[in-house]
Order: sequence, then structure tokens, then C-alpha cells
Amino acid sequence: MAYLQDTIEPLVSKGLLHFHVMGPLIQDRLKNGGSETDLSRSSWQDNWFVCTNKRSVSHMERNQKEGDTGKSQILNNAAIFIAAGSGTTASWLSASVYYILANPDVKSKLVDEIRNAASKRSDLNLDIVNGMKYLKAVTDESIRIMPPILSTFTRVVPRGGVSICGKYVAQSTVVGVNHWATYHSAKNFKHPDEFHPERWLDVVSEEFAGDHRNALQPFSYGPRKCIAQEMASMHSKLFLARLFWEFDMELAPGSRDWAQMKGFIAHYKIPLMVKSNKKPTLSETET
Repeated sequence: MAYLQDTIEPLVSKGLLHFHVMGPLIQDRLKNGGSETDLSRSSWQDNWFVCTNKRSVSHMERNQKEGDTGKSQILNNAAIFIAAGSGTTASWLSASVYYILANPDVKSKLVDEIRNAASKRSDLNLDIVNGMKYLKAVTDESIRIMPPILSTFTRVVPRGGVSICGKYVAQSTVVGVNHWATYHSAKNFKHPDEFHPERWLDVVSEEFAGDHRNALQPFSYGPRKCIAQEMASMHSKLFLARLFWEFDMELAPGSRDWAQMKGFIAHYKIPLMVKSNKKPTLSETET
């Protein structure tokens, strides 16, 4: 019981804080409308622009169906959307930064792509970032090698049974796919315990031609998949692009084995320590 209390109490308090912070923001947008250009703002509220900007909130408001509870329904949906995306994003970003810094060749290619795409950090918008092929490959490989969710999301076989992977499975059987086991299986990926973004590029080398890319479903699959998948992906790529445009970084000695952490449903996160220096300006490099 002590374990349950220690586990649940922080979750409840964080949940209440989440609704306390997000509720007024969403209600303000419902009342006053919002800006189409929230992403250009520099306040902490930018983290939530997807769910609190005019288009997102008004879309939910316009598409209410008969029987919905109105604004309270919108508030709950938006808050769940943000909670689902923020936790995943934090884990995804941590893994991405670690593996980028732990692999100098990857870091060099990524930094070149990012810094050649924009002359100013503020120019790195979603259109530019979404065109970065190597950045997408890096984030895909990061979430493969260290998925935010380690456990198995179970489903129950419906009446009459089904065929799964060519084998009959009887009704009422509990089934599921474990993310970690799937992504670290040599049956699905060549060198599964190594970090190789090249496996996700449009033109795949012969070495990774046999990879089963469709096996990567970190946000689940079908109608019950994570509702915040696109938000998490967008935030992760935009953050990494701006981070590596702005700073030169390396792993601190104490974090070189950061990925060797334990986990059950998710990883028991430990601090990721890095050394960072702001990228020299053009005038500084000329002196």
C-alpha cells in the first residue's frame, strides 16, 4: 500500500496542476479566439500552441456532436491531448539528444543539415524542419532504440477468434505487442541495439534493406493509437533543430552510460548532463 500511495499521490497532484495551468489558457481561447501565429511567440505558452491556438480549439468547438457536454468536453479533450504529447516528447527528446551526442558522425551530419537550412534560428519553422530528411531519420531511430513506452498495450481477441501472423488465436485471448522486444529484435532490424539513422532514409543502403520498417509503431496502431502523435513528432523535430542550430554540445562524462537505465512501464529517468556552448557568430569566427 505504501508503494501505491507513493506512486499515485504525485500523479494526482501533477494532474491537478496540469488542469489548473491549462484550463485558463483553453478557456481564454474559447472566449476570445486565438492567434494563427502563436508559434512565433517566445513565452512558455508556446509549448501548448497546438492545442490552444485558434484553429485547434475552434475546430473542436465547431465539430461538437449532439450529446456532447460542450466546453467542458473541449477542455478535457485538449488537456488530455497535451498530457499525452508532453510526456512522450520529453522522453523522445532526451533519447534523441543522448544518441546524437554519443555518435559523432550522426551529430556532424545533423548539424550540417540544420545549419545549412537557415541563416537564423528564428527562421527554423515547421515547413523547413519537416523538410529535413536526416533529422526525421534521427528522431525515428531514437524512438526505435529507446521507445517512451516499454510495456505491452493489450487487446482481447473478439468472438470467433482471429488469425494473427498466420496463426489462429481463440476468442477472449489477451494479446499485445511489446515495443522494446519488437524494436530490439534482429528479426525486424539489422544491428537492433545500434544507432543507425540511415535505416530510415528514403534511399536505404543495402545493409538495412531487410529491415521491417512497419514494425515501428511506438504510438500504437489503429483507432486507439496515441492522439498526440503528430504533436509529439512536430515538437521534437522543431526543438532539436533549434537546439543544435544554437549550441555546440557534448555529453558530460557522467552521462556517457545514460541509456543504461532501468524501466518497467516506462524508463526510470535519470538526469542527462551535457556540456554546451553557444554557436560562434560569423563575426566571432572571423576574428
